[in-house]
Amino acid sequence: MAIIIRDDKRKVLQEGIRFLSFYVQTIAKGDEATIVASGFVPSKPPSSSENIPLIADFGAIPAIGTAAIKLRVKAWKSARMYQFEYRKKGDDNPWTVILSSKSSCTISNLGVLEEYEFRVCYVGRSGKSPYSKVISSRVY
Repeated sequence: MAIIIRDDKRKVLQEGIRFLSFYVQTIAKGDEATIVASGFVPSKPPSSSENIPLIADFGAIPAIGTAAIKLRVKAWKSARMYQFEYRKKGDDNPWTVILSSKSSCTISNLGVLEEYEFRVCYVGRSGKSPYSKVISSRVY
């Protein structure tokens, strides 16, 4: 029992550190002094060998009666984060961005019977993948 609890705590901690490191990297914009001041060690420059793949198996699953939609994409082992984006269909407003360390996320508090557009991209060490095709779904 204690081993299971320890492993669960380790997963939560690793996910938190991974998310925090991505945040520091975003804020520092490559400034090594800022990275070191935050307690992290600057990473090596990204190698050109990392090929960011195209998005695969992106889908939206409405959760009926909850005003929420679950988005999922095929996981990429080298992804540091997944950048999910959404907006009301037909709007020219900017996309709302949700960063996730997991290959799925649930967006809640959406307008019931409204139709939304969704897209996603992988975030790797050497940048972002091209965005997925935009998909749309109605919220129930």
